[in-house]
Amino acid sequence: MKIRMLTLAMVVLTSHLTYSDTQEPYSHDKWVTQPQDTIKEFIAFTASMDSKDDNNGLPGDDVTGTPEWVAYEIREYFGECIPTKGGHSWKAEKKFEDDGIAPENNSYTYSNPFRNANPDWYVRGHLQMKLIAERISNEAAAQTFTFLNAVPQRKKFNSGIWLDLEYITSAWAQEYGKLWVITGPIYIDGMPSGYIGEGEEFKVAIPDALFKIVVRESNLETPDVLAFIYPQLSAGYYSKNYDHSRHLTSIAEIEEITGLSFLNSISETKRKKLKAQTASDIWPYKKEMIIRACRG
Repeated sequence: MKIRMLTLAMVVLTSHLTYSDTQEPYSHDKWVTQPQDTIKEFIAFTASMDSKDDNNGLPGDDVTGTPEWVAYEIREYFGECIPTKGGHSWKAEKKFEDDGIAPENNSYTYSNPFRNANPDWYVRGHLQMKLIAERISNEAAAQTFTFLNAVPQRKKFNSGIWLDLEYITSAWAQEYGKLWVITGPIYIDGMPSGYIGEGEEFKVAIPDALFKIVVRESNLETPDVLAFIYPQLSAGYYSKNYDHSRHLTSIAEIEEITGLSFLNSISETKRKKLKAQTASDIWPYKKEMIIRACRG
């Protein structure tokens, strides 16, 4: 009986192991994203917030109240489902709030009558997905509820095609063992077209679009990459048959629009060629490799 109980305990324990339990520490920004303005490391991601440096050549300071970029590594998860905990609340980062570069919760808060009248209004949109962070730990998941990991996203975009892509990246991690994601907001011409936040509240810039770059190591000297740009509103967002390939682009185009620089750990010659490529389709994946949250 004792042997049986010990065996059962080992099964339960190993079913919740992640790739990190037996391997090296996470390196979320392994491929080196620039600029590295005001950086904060979390368990499941690295975030960079722009400071009041006014280096974009446009009137006023650069503050958007959103991260410039968020980078994270996803590893294979060895379990049938991911244990989760609810009840997380969004947290302001006091240092960033005091420096005037990050908002409090009230910037995103709207009354229920307003939300009911505007069902697709902007919500706090994660850049690092809670469930992906939960592969590491519940503490890592709780840390995703920070405004250093949020941008205003249309509600149906956030819970539709964007969420679908997040699940697909997790399936790729199961297939390839691990991969990296760099993601963030896009402001056309560097200027937000609108803000949320009313009265004296901190004004948070509304992105016109979001980008996502997915990187996986290959047997070659350079990694394989996919680059995406998703407008906040687009045809095909309100069905369940999402076509992600139509949003593929090149890293070079994302750099041109955002002013960011990616893959700086790779030699200039290899990086230039890699950045110019646009994939013709996304990598194949199996839906059964998407590991969901445990139920009950």
